[in-house]
Amino acid sequence: MSKGWISIHRKFTRHWLYCQKPYDKCHAWLDILLSVNHQDGKVLFDGRLIPVNAGQMLTSLSELSEKWGWGSRSKTRRFLELLVSDGMVDLKRNTNGTLLTVANWAKYQSRETQTEHSRNTGETLTDTNNNDNNVYKGDGGGDAREGGGLGKVVTAYCGTICSAMPSPTIVEDVKGFLGTMDPEVIIDAFSRAAAENKRSWSYIRGILRNREQRGVRTMSDVAREDLEHEQRAPGRKRGGKPGGGNIYAELADKHRGEGVAAVDDIGS
Repeated sequence: MSKGWISIHRKFTRHWLYCQKPYDKCHAWLDILLSVNHQDGKVLFDGRLIPVNAGQMLTSLSELSEKWGWGSRSKTRRFLELLVSDGMVDLKRNTNGTLLTVANWAKYQSRETQTEHSRNTGETLTDTNNNDNNVYKGDGGGDAREGGGLGKVVTAYCGTICSAMPSPTIVEDVKGFLGTMDPEVIIDAFSRAAAENKRSWSYIRGILRNREQRGVRTMSDVAREDLEHEQRAPGRKRGGKPGGGNIYAELADKHRGEGVAAVDDIGS
């Protein structure tokens, strides 16, 4: 069947099926569609604000190669050039990186297009913003991504992990995790990774995915997990030093690069 369309939520990118690497070409194309902005915005790069509009993302060959598990920038370059030759994307390379633009994005993502499809199929249109995450409401009852939640995490990242601003891919990952846990839980993962002197994003993402799997949403949950771990292994405390032992560090080491993620309820 080649008619119609389906909505795919961005949290699908954290499903174990999606995380298997290396990606094939179709998987990589789907990843592009799920990674570009769903509305106009800006990215802070080297102290300057770079406009990145709906249907665009600022990226690099190295970033995409690592994300897709291809290991070769030349393979990534050939794939992107193939998309360009077929009129699927446009690429503009400059000192800021590569600005990738999906062709006809506005045409196929607009409310008018989806409303027309709904009318043609006799279906009821309820929520057409495919890229909004279901947001976990923290203990304070507010949106964990609002009120400076993302800004707080980015500031902590720059102060703990890397002095440079996080890449767009990392920011998108953070937004996803903010849908299931408080900002402080993510910041705590930064601190633990730094204590282990393991500052790669793949390592930190492993910690956060394991927290997501275990239903860790607040710092109270983190404290409970630490206590349970210490009770199972007396004398082993957080920190990774003598007498130390870090439940999340251990899990991140075990699962790093394996694409382990929480199994989302895709049908919800």
